[in-house]
Amino acid sequence: MSTSGQRKHGRSVREQAQDEFSSQDILAMFNFVSDAMAWIKDREYRYRWANRTLLLSFSFFDESQILGKTDHDFNPSYLADLYQADDSRVLRGETIVARVEPVGTCEALPCWNQTWKLPLRNSRGQIIGTFGLSRPLPSTDSPSFPFPDLVPVLNHMRACCGRRITNGDLAGLVDLSIRAFEREFKRHMQMTPRQFLNRLRITRAAADLCHTPCSIKEIARRHGFSDQSHLTREFRKHFGTTPMSYRKSHFADPGSD
Repeated sequence: MSTSGQRKHGRSVREQAQDEFSSQDILAMFNFVSDAMAWIKDREYRYRWANRTLLLSFSFFDESQILGKTDHDFNPSYLADLYQADDSRVLRGETIVARVEPVGTCEALPCWNQTWKLPLRNSRGQIIGTFGLSRPLPSTDSPSFPFPDLVPVLNHMRACCGRRITNGDLAGLVDLSIRAFEREFKRHMQMTPRQFLNRLRITRAAADLCHTPCSIKEIARRHGFSDQSHLTREFRKHFGTTPMSYRKSHFADPGSD
């Protein structure tokens, strides 16, 4: 068969599959995946579909309790804003593949999840929303944690992210050269050690802006930023606003800064 014939045949097969199989039938399969949360959001970050595991994680009885709502309706603002910042990247065409990230309450960070996010396109190729999948990883002290060589690094980052941490310090924890460590970390975590640490620090700083009266200068110092200006620069990159504006939006009594 000619190449053009193969392409024509390929199109007809896909078109036939689209006619014969409902997307709702395909999505329903995710309700049988008990260890992973799956969802679809539109361009306004509103949930348009969620599997049963995600519903149960919020103690929801059915989809009607989540449809049309956003992460801000169910999560602390400092986490919801990070999720939406990721969604914005995906809406611009980026893909997040198997990224490992801490989830849960900011202070405890009780578990690690592996997350995938993809842009959803219509028949004209326009991005109309996002599809996400996230599943918890075993605890870092579990033998089944998928990246055992990085456990000392991840634990150190969580425990000491407010201190000065260099890639040399982290590489020493796993007996690798700095270059080899950076390579291995990015291969597993889908971001550099510095990006991962910065995301952790920003999340904790945002939590303090929402829930404590500490000055922005003190929050910057507490979470490993060299000064308030450093925090402001990084915060603007992640959230598109300043720590002061963020606090005014999410904390009733900002205090004196």
